[in-house]
Amino acid sequence: QVQQVKSDISNWQTYRNDKYGFEIEYPSDWFDVSWKEERASNVFILSNNSSGLSDSSETNTVELQIVVSTSGGEIFDKLKPLRQGEVLYDKPEGIIKLSDLTIVGHLALRVRYPQSIFRSLSLFGSEQVWVKKGQKAYMLGLFAKEEKYIEANLAFFDQILSTFRFIEEEKQSLNLPWGSVCQELGSPFLIEASSGDTLTHIGRKATQDYITSAIILNIGKKPPAFSQAQRIFAEDYIKDYLAAKGIVPTGHIEVACELVEIALMSSLDLTPAQRENLETYARSSFELDELRELLELIRGPLEGTDIQPYIIIP
Repeated sequence: QVQQVKSDISNWQTYRNDKYGFEIEYPSDWFDVSWKEERASNVFILSNNSSGLSDSSETNTVELQIVVSTSGGEIFDKLKPLRQGEVLYDKPEGIIKLSDLTIVGHLALRVRYPQSIFRSLSLFGSEQVWVKKGQKAYMLGLFAKEEKYIEANLAFFDQILSTFRFIEEEKQSLNLPWGSVCQELGSPFLIEASSGDTLTHIGRKATQDYITSAIILNIGKKPPAFSQAQRIFAEDYIKDYLAAKGIVPTGHIEVACELVEIALMSSLDLTPAQRENLETYARSSFELDELRELLELIRGPLEGTDIQPYIIIP
């Protein structure tokens, strides 16, 4: 039986990386052993042993690894729709998705890499949290030679995760004109699904409820201004999250305020290509709505006749 590890964080020191825009706190008696990966400038390693995990003979050595990459976004996107306990790569010993969570206001995914996957390569098992921001994915992983030491350090890992921050986002959050709606509301949005609604409609209603709440709660301040493209992105973000949870659009659906806030915050990081695609979709959607309204206007005077109005869209 290995005893659970937890630490007093009051005397921890801060690791800050301005190039990749993040900082994290770690115990003052740990070591920065990133030099072991000197060929990879995007890998940062902290360990309770000055030799690091691969060179240490002590079985209780653990490492915190932080990897920043654009290619990691593909793994994030593959893990995102999985439900709790499902396995990526469809293998009995594949990557196990444990849960969804939030890291500094961003959707994050927690996964477990069993040691058995890597045993033939003399590598280590790990528990990892993946968070995606813009085009970059950040992997924060707890690595150990034996899985029992991962289990023993999970509470400690959670403490470290709680200190992770995006540097530029801290500055930005101080200037958000609408503040945090969720702190004020303290409850989820209860969305009623109408007949024919899809999860996209639920996402749209939740997004509008959030924006309306932001305006009401921040009277006298500049209301949140999101473009149509950003709203569509947020709707899709919420829709994908609900679908991954197995939610169906019937009855009343609780949508966490934090989920909507994350979706809208993420929409601020749209790439030019994403913005162009969403704006094209927004124009098409607006034109279809106009045609539906026109059809309703025509249908009214023809009520009770045998004439069926229709519109041909070229």
